[in-house]
Amino acid sequence: MAHNYYLELIRMKPINCDGLLIYPISFGEICDTIGLDNFEKCLMPFLMTKECLEGDAEKLNSLNLFEDVILKDKTLSQYVGVILGLFCKAKDVVKIVSEIHIRFEDKEPFVIDKNNFDDVCEVIMKINAKSKIEIEKPPKNMSARQRDIWEKLQKGRAKSKSENEIHIYDILNIIEYGGKYHLPIEEIEKWTLWKIMNCYKAIVNVKTYDDSLKICLVSGDGKSISDKNHWHSKLMVRE
Repeated sequence: MAHNYYLELIRMKPINCDGLLIYPISFGEICDTIGLDNFEKCLMPFLMTKECLEGDAEKLNSLNLFEDVILKDKTLSQYVGVILGLFCKAKDVVKIVSEIHIRFEDKEPFVIDKNNFDDVCEVIMKINAKSKIEIEKPPKNMSARQRDIWEKLQKGRAKSKSENEIHIYDILNIIEYGGKYHLPIEEIEKWTLWKIMNCYKAIVNVKTYDDSLKICLVSGDGKSISDKNHWHSKLMVRE
């Protein structure tokens, strides 16, 4: 997308996606309306790629993810309706053949189809600090021995990832108490997930810089605090 939407994300203002207003729903509202666990499930259709699907690669390439998978799956299409209803402040969201119609009280419906669904996904992902699901599939034509090694490696990586995972409650705790000033949770709950993650990254990056600066003053080596490692660069709003 040509527009990075950083100004809207920082100001927590609605994002205009080709005429569809997508609102910055706060973390607190998400928790209080549908619950965080349900929210994560409902985001699934917006984060999916064809790599998430099982089947012949040639057949998968010929599929359209929106028309042939999401809309044809009752649960996934319902998830889409929940998220669009919430973030677009819609009267209702209905599936009509190969389209999704978002209806409002005071204006014409907005139609989502295979041509603009990816654009809507991109905005939904940005507001909620999400990215597409990454699936690592096994190499083709592996021997039984190679597959056994690959599967063991994958199991080890999954275990390590699970053990080192930073949960949302950890992030909230770091934001509230980990900076130079206390930020009450009542204020943080008014933020979008993007703003929460942006604040968390800023606190962690500045702390890393401060720690590196202390080491630099002793060692005399300034590489760890210069150029892209300087605190100014660390606070740049970038993907």
